[in-house]
Amino acid sequence: MRLSTEQLLALHTALLSAFSSRGALRKMLLLQLGENLEAITLGGNLSEDVIELMVWAQTQGRVAELIAAGRADNPGNEELRAFAEVFKAANTTQDTSANSMWSNPVVQAQRELLLELL
Repeated sequence: MRLSTEQLLALHTALLSAFSSRGALRKMLLLQLGENLEAITLGGNLSEDVIELMVWAQTQGRVAELIAAGRADNPGNEELRAFAEVFKAANTTQDTSANSMWSNPVVQAQRELLLELL
C-alpha cells in the first residue's frame, strides 16, 4: 500500500517519537524485522534515516510490517499507537470498498469477460 503525503508525514512524526536515536531505530529494525538499517539508509541524521526507511518499506510492500514492528518494540508510544489505529482503519475501509466493488454483478461480469479475453 502506498501512503499519502499526509500519512507519510504522520508516520515520520510517529516513528521519530517512538525511536529517538539511530541506535533505537536500528535495534527495532533488526530485532523485529531482521533487517539492517545500514543496508537501507545512507546513514544521515535520524529524520533522514526514517524517511529512507519509509521509502524502503513502501517499495518492499512492508509498510504494515514496519508499523507493527515499531508498535511491538515500543508499545507505549502514543503517537505510533494512534497512527497504527488510523492506518488499520483506513486499510479496513479500503479492503471493504474493494470487496464490495467485486461483489457488484456488473463489475463481476466485466471482470470475467476480461479474464476470458486474456
